[in-house]
Parts: sequence; structure tokens; C-alpha cells
Amino acid sequence: MNKIELKFQKQYDCKIIIKKDILTKIDHYLIPLLTGNHIVIITNNLVKNLYGDNISKIISKKNITVDFIEVPDSESSKSLTVAGMIYDELLQLKADRSTVLITLGGGVIGDLGGFIASTFMRGIPFIQIPTTLLAQIDSSIGGKVAIDHFKAKNIIGSFNHPIANFIDPNVLISLPVSHLKNGITEAIKIAIIFSPDFFTWIAENLDKILQKDEESLGFLIKEAAQLKIKTVLEDPWEKNQRHFLNLGHSIGHAIESVKGYETISHGEAVAMGIVLETRIAYQKRICSLETKEKIENIFQKIDILPEVCLDKETLGKYWNSLLLDKKNKNGIIRFVLPEKIGKVQMFQPIYKEDLEFAFNSLR
Repeated sequence: MNKIELKFQKQYDCKIIIKKDILTKIDHYLIPLLTGNHIVIITNNLVKNLYGDNISKIISKKNITVDFIEVPDSESSKSLTVAGMIYDELLQLKADRSTVLITLGGGVIGDLGGFIASTFMRGIPFIQIPTTLLAQIDSSIGGKVAIDHFKAKNIIGSFNHPIANFIDPNVLISLPVSHLKNGITEAIKIAIIFSPDFFTWIAENLDKILQKDEESLGFLIKEAAQLKIKTVLEDPWEKNQRHFLNLGHSIGHAIESVKGYETISHGEAVAMGIVLETRIAYQKRICSLETKEKIENIFQKIDILPEVCLDKETLGKYWNSLLLDKKNKNGIIRFVLPEKIGKVQMFQPIYKEDLEFAFNSLR
């Protein structure tokens, strides 16, 4: 018998540039990255009017063809149906492997566009331009792209890093405070996992951040991004410690799936997920009462914790959703639980009684 072994290692190069007003000079950073003369921007109508038209005007002066594909700004856009419509439009626009796809918008646009870029013609280059705080510090970094299944969030996806990620803190000035809170939640999550100093800084500067203080927002983005980048570089394929970034997302995704993606924001769901998973950690004596109270207090101060259904039928639906969680291994449900601010662990097994305890504690 002849045995032929093939070993492949995929190499990614991604530039992440955080710079105020970078969008007004986007041609200086973008043009050198192009291998062709065609760009397709996936965005929504609001962001197109705010930033997309001006970007197109700047780039078009360099003899680059710019086309737009608009999708609704909602989680429901992350679907196979919408993906199919985008494939159709890319074919009509005669996009090929030299075409660069740009995602201009929040996490929904980035996840959807990145998934399209990874699958159209087996992969075309793409660039992220995130316009929400949540996307700037979380979803645009790390190469995780996906669409949803009606039974589970982000269950259809891949790893696909952009060739560049242009982050402009100034676009957050037009961001509603409710959207800003979603991003702050992810920054808090990162701090709980990795950095007690960053957690303390966020707690002490929450009012400035919510008031969109320029210096505070800039520091928040830089610090959160650097902590996530460090983890991604150490574990790019989410085999080990990168799993820790899912703190709050096990229960959070279950809440989103059951409650409905359009009725609750990702930040609200993750905030509640972190609080509930922390209560499980305290009940199992993994974390102290002081840690539990610090985590709950900071989310209460942001005023982001949503109301959730606590009836028996809904709790059963939460559990069924958790059975599909990507972190599960050999049928065993695993949660990321905090030990203290700056340190978490992967804990298993999690039982239905643990979930019921956490939700019933809200009563």
C-alpha cells in the first residue's frame, strides 16, 4: 500500500489599523492592497449614506470600480437565504477572485460578508471596516465569520481573516448609546478574562465612555483589541485558550436563539449570560462572592441586563439550544466560568439543573 501524506499550513497576513478619520483618507491605505480594479462593498442603507458613498467617491477617483450590495441591518440577514441573494448579485457584477469585498458596518455585516468572501469562488480577499464599538473590538478581529441557523447562532461558518481591518474611532460619534453598550459589554468580558487592571479602568471610566469621550473611547478600543489579538495569535483555530473568549456566550446565544434575534441585542444577551454563568461559578465555589458582585454591579451600572422568561417551557428551550453549542465536546456541555477578575476556566460537565439554578436565582 502506498501512503502519501499531505501537510498544509495556511498563512494569513492581516493589517489592523486604528486611526481617527482613516475613512477620509482610505485610498492611501486601501489602494496598495488591491490586486485588481474592482471593489464590492457590503453594507446597509444607513451606513452607506453615512460613510459608504464618500468612500466610493474617494476610491473611484483612482480608477477603481466600486459596487454596493445592501442588506437589512438585522441579525436575520445572517442567513442562507440572504447569502444566496448576495452570491447572485456578485455574479451579476461579474466579481472574480481579484475582486475585493469590503464589509462596512457592524458585526452582522462583518460576519455575513466574511462568510461570503470565504465561500464565493472558494475564497476572495476581503477587508473589514467596522462601524460599531462591538465590531471594532470583537467581531472584526480574529477571522471568525458565520451565518445563523434558526436553531443556533453562528453555527454555519469558517475562519477567514481579512487582509486588512480599518478601525476609525470617530464613526462611534454617530452610534446610538444602546449600540455603544453592546461594545462595552464585550470589553468588560475581555477584561474579566484577561485583565483586572482593564476591568478597574472600565468601571472607573464608564460615565466618560457612555458620554463618548474621545480619549476614553480610543483607549477602550486599543486595549480591548490588543488583548483579543494576543489570544487569537496564540490560538488562531480556537483549540485552547481562545475558547475563553466565549465567556457569557453559551447562555447568551441560547437567550438570543429562544427570545429572537430581533427582540434582544447581542450585548444584552451576553451581559445576562455572563451574570448567569458567574452565578453558576459562585454556586460551584469557583469564584468568590466579591467577584460575583463586581461583575453584576458593573453590568447593572451600564443598565444593559434584559428581562428574560423564567417559565419551565422556556427554560427547556434554553437547554435545548445549549445542546447545540459549539464548545460542547463528546456530548458534554462546557461553560467558561470566571474564577476571579482576570482568570477564567473551562468547566464541565454542565447539567440542566445548573442552568435552572442560574435562571431561578433571578427570581
